[in-house]
Amino acid sequence: MKKSFLNILMCAVLVFAATSCEYEFKTSGLDSNPAIYVHCIPSSSDTTILTIIRSTPLNETIKYQIHYSDPSSIPVPFTDVISLDFRCDGEPVEVKFAKDTIGCVPKGNYFTTKAFKGGENLTLEVEMEGTKRVSSHTTVPKPLDWELEINSPAPVENVFNPRKDLVFKLKDLSTAGYYAVSVSERNQSLIRIDGQVVMDEHSGPRDVYMEYGYDNGEEIMDTGKKDYFYYGGYLFFKGSLAGRDGDFELSVGCSLYNSYESEDDNSYQVEGETITQHIYQKQYHGYRAAAWNLSEELFRYYASLYNGESNSLAEFGLSAPSYAYSNIRMGLGCFGARMGSESEEFHFEGKPNNWYIE
Repeated sequence: MKKSFLNILMCAVLVFAATSCEYEFKTSGLDSNPAIYVHCIPSSSDTTILTIIRSTPLNETIKYQIHYSDPSSIPVPFTDVISLDFRCDGEPVEVKFAKDTIGCVPKGNYFTTKAFKGGENLTLEVEMEGTKRVSSHTTVPKPLDWELEINSPAPVENVFNPRKDLVFKLKDLSTAGYYAVSVSERNQSLIRIDGQVVMDEHSGPRDVYMEYGYDNGEEIMDTGKKDYFYYGGYLFFKGSLAGRDGDFELSVGCSLYNSYESEDDNSYQVEGETITQHIYQKQYHGYRAAAWNLSEELFRYYASLYNGESNSLAEFGLSAPSYAYSNIRMGLGCFGARMGSESEEFHFEGKPNNWYIE
């Protein structure tokens, strides 16, 4: 019995010794060549941003230019773009550099104000100091024809239900195409007491989570299909999801709240004196829906980001991590186009969002 116990003890010591071995990893043998990272999504908008960054190898230290006068600024690496050639159907596209933040363009980025059109072929070549020249190309998708229909289910018994069904009526979809839809919200909260503003807050626009999807009443979400995914506030899907060329109705459920105004007199007692205040309240929730036709490169890029973040096993080292797709030859990043449009802002008039039916 004593000998058996000693054998078990020895096995346990060997197991712990084997699992506690130390390994020395040398980073000097890794690829020490810097690479160019490019992120650019051309569209029909009036401004296209080109983010161009030089990657930093593990064994290299890089200096950063920090603008202390602007605490919100992002450090910009001290790297020089030697050449940047952006072309549309073979013709040069004028590109400018933002030394400081210009509107929606953060400082340190390049941008162009050219509005691209569907069917145009775009090419991009970039070279930076100490890196290999990178190149990429994409084709701007054709405009997407669509309409929006709004359905408001009846409230659950005795409780206000903010859920609305938004039906994206997409026309002439191709089973070989790539698409995305989104919903955004902006809010305003205004309170005046006796004519004096005590609150006037604005927020947004921000993405609205889309709960599910339907095609003509047939559920398509959570059915094991791999033709769609939800990432970054967008529902991405392949045209093959429709199963056919032609028109396609995609319904998404969202929590969209009522806008309302109220005006009333409020009386209360202070040391036996009755004080009356006139209170005005306004809650506004404005929404916009958008639909996009995507290039294959852009769809694959976002699909790879989704796969990487949804791979829970990789966090524990139980499966290989997913790497971001890139169509930048000899570099990193994505050069993919999209073409879409946004609806007019809409809202829902009603009672306050926490009301109960009596």
